[in-house]
Amino acid sequence: MPCRSLKKILSAALITLGVALNILAQSQQPTTQSSAQPSAKPCGAKPEYRQFDFWVGEWDVQAGGKQAGTNSVQLILGDCVIFENWTGAGGTTGKSFNIYNAAKGKWQQTWVDSSGSVLELYGEFKEGVMRLVGERPAPKGGKIIDRLSFFPLEGGRVRQLWESSKDGGKTWGVVFDGLYTRKKTEASTLDAEEQVKAAMRRYDQLVLAMNAEGIAAMFTPDGELIDAGKTIASTPASIRAFLQSFDGKVRVEENASSIESVTVTGATAILTGTYQQKALLIPDKREIRVQGKFEVEWSRQPDGQWLVRRMSTRSAPPR
Repeated sequence: MPCRSLKKILSAALITLGVALNILAQSQQPTTQSSAQPSAKPCGAKPEYRQFDFWVGEWDVQAGGKQAGTNSVQLILGDCVIFENWTGAGGTTGKSFNIYNAAKGKWQQTWVDSSGSVLELYGEFKEGVMRLVGERPAPKGGKIIDRLSFFPLEGGRVRQLWESSKDGGKTWGVVFDGLYTRKKTEASTLDAEEQVKAAMRRYDQLVLAMNAEGIAAMFTPDGELIDAGKTIASTPASIRAFLQSFDGKVRVEENASSIESVTVTGATAILTGTYQQKALLIPDKREIRVQGKFEVEWSRQPDGQWLVRRMSTRSAPPR
């Protein structure tokens, strides 16, 4: 493909992705991601550290159609660590620290609970799933392999699947298969404008990590990506496929954005702003700069969540 054509297509995809929407994590004045308080939140702008942000929130958790417990999952320590606080329906409690271990190039989870159990797991976010694996001694000798998989689902939900193997990974049994749904109280504690901003922040974190699966999950069933008045992709499945088609072809290096307005009318909210960004087109190692305006239509769901109904951008020609 000629360099000019590739540049045009990738820059359009980049704009449509909304990578420049680093809104709300910053003030309403434009500022580059790399220069905004680097000492306060050194992990905030690094894509690897943002891969697991889809799990952050206040959750009700069901397993087998029954209430299994609740989980409060928070960003702490300069947004470097994801801190889990589990309360089981039967009274068991547990906590875990989760961080991208840059030295190992892996995600690391350390879990402890009120029964005295300890798990140490490592893994990666790949193909839209966070998978963590670790070993522990079996009560009667040998070892048990634990495998945890976290799947971002449509509607902002998350599935957590815990499997274990006692024969070195030849066969696996399900220990826990839970469905996470955001608590309605989480949405009701904030006014509508702040809810939309919080949802925008989650979206932006997923975009920084180039997490196509998580981004698609934040759209309504009829959600659309629109650039310059043209629909690029619609429905979460087609949006996910569209974003995944650019894996390994583009990397965002700088972005700055400014929110202009948030208007809430009933169950609909419109958020507008401007953006600027620099990105690397990986195949030909060329940099481009794009800037423009965006408008996001949010739709409040029956459970109180805000999902994207329409992500619309209009850019100036890339440089």
